[in-house]
Amino acid sequence: MILFLLASCGPDKKFKGYSDLFGDVMQSDEGFFRGNSPGMRLPDVKKNETDSLGEEDKNFLFYLSKKNEKINYSVEYNFNDEGLYQIRFDAFMNDEAGLKMMLDDFGKYYSQKFGKGEPVNGAICWKTKQGKKDITILLQDETEDYHHYKFSLDIYNEFAESLQ
Repeated sequence: MILFLLASCGPDKKFKGYSDLFGDVMQSDEGFFRGNSPGMRLPDVKKNETDSLGEEDKNFLFYLSKKNEKINYSVEYNFNDEGLYQIRFDAFMNDEAGLKMMLDDFGKYYSQKFGKGEPVNGAICWKTKQGKKDITILLQDETEDYHHYKFSLDIYNEFAESLQ
């Protein structure tokens, strides 16, 4: 009985096999990112977010977060008449080890969900379908461009993106 109580009082880890930081950022295994998927409406995405809203208009949500000294990030959601068409996550890491850990975690996560990603112009790319929509997921180390430990994740509906 005591063993059961000790086990049930431990931390609930949603993302077993991933870093705690990855779990803190992702928050949910639902959808494509933080419980959100292309096609969702702005109010529904807004309900899923727990970070500080930095900016909002009728087709745009922008969130900023500093979870701890290891990571600062922003999340941008873009909408059109069909709902959410792009999610952009930009993260600045404190050190190279943290950058590698997060790139590995995101790569593993999306490979488990959508199959092995393909290298494309220095990024890792996953292509999938959501109904009839072609969805692209790009994970890229942007450290060299920014001279800081930075990576980005871009998830978008290819057809909607081409119309913007």
